[in-house]
Amino acid sequence: LRLYAHLHADESAVYSGQISATVAKVCVRLGDQVQAGDVLVLLDGRRLKLRLEEAQAQLDALQRGTLVYADRNYTFTDIPDPLAGATHIRTHNDDKSNTERDFLRFNINLPATLYLAYDGRAKPPETLVDGMEKTAMAVGMSNGEFFPLYRRSVEAGEVIIAGNKIGGGGGDSMYHLFLTKTGLRKTNVAAAAHAISKADPEHGKELFFGRGTCFACHKVQGRGVVLGPDLVGIHKRQDLKYVIKSILEPDAYIVEGFQQTRLKLKDGRELFGMIQEETAQMIEIFLPNGKRIVVNPDEIVKRVDAKHSGMPSSFAYTLSPQDIADLSTWIMSLK
Repeated sequence: LRLYAHLHADESAVYSGQISATVAKVCVRLGDQVQAGDVLVLLDGRRLKLRLEEAQAQLDALQRGTLVYADRNYTFTDIPDPLAGATHIRTHNDDKSNTERDFLRFNINLPATLYLAYDGRAKPPETLVDGMEKTAMAVGMSNGEFFPLYRRSVEAGEVIIAGNKIGGGGGDSMYHLFLTKTGLRKTNVAAAAHAISKADPEHGKELFFGRGTCFACHKVQGRGVVLGPDLVGIHKRQDLKYVIKSILEPDAYIVEGFQQTRLKLKDGRELFGMIQEETAQMIEIFLPNGKRIVVNPDEIVKRVDAKHSGMPSSFAYTLSPQDIADLSTWIMSLK
């Protein structure tokens, strides 16, 4: 016996979708009267736990090289600038035939802009994109497809998204969902430089080890990972504007040995990141989101050592001018 239902976890659930679970025991019989709260069935806890863990793991920061679906090996190859670093709610491509009106539910604590990328080979169902604006942007994937982007503003609270084929028609691939802050603006070098007069280095330190996630690639004061260039004593080598521009425009200055490499694999994935170790038996690459992946050289179809920095380009959208000023000032103080 299989039970199909919408599941809401009691703790730390980010969103809920349609799942299937094996029924271990039926607790009622035909003709029994039941009341609200009565246990009707007991589910197989092992499989249910696995699906819960799978659901909770589907939030990611959108970058080139990250997985498109939870059940496929495709990766993103082209990301529009406004979506760099956006929250990606990763879906399952096997859910592409779902027709439910409330297929996906999640809660947000702040107003946001919701982006929906839909299969460009088909017209999306009107119910699904009702109230959305079709943009001129699209996301590209390693299987060669590009999905046009639709967007709308959503208020804090519960957000409900219909199934990929609500109404019976639609694309042959599942949609993708992304969230960005409402009113997101791109921080530029001039604005950050202007904020230097009010810079707070202590707040910059908090950003480095916190929301800015700089420690994921730079080791400072015994904390962090040695992936990016050494920042200690950078004030002896560069000026403040160099640091600001390096954060906002990573490709402006690329330190030798820290450029990005692109690997196209036999399984369809395209990985973007920095090569940290390479032997005849393995290549270790670190993705922009901090994930470490080991690849067998025999699985590589194509390799391109691109003239791009391994540093994510999303900080211009996720950090304000004052954040950049605070962070840069603290970095320049490192000795």
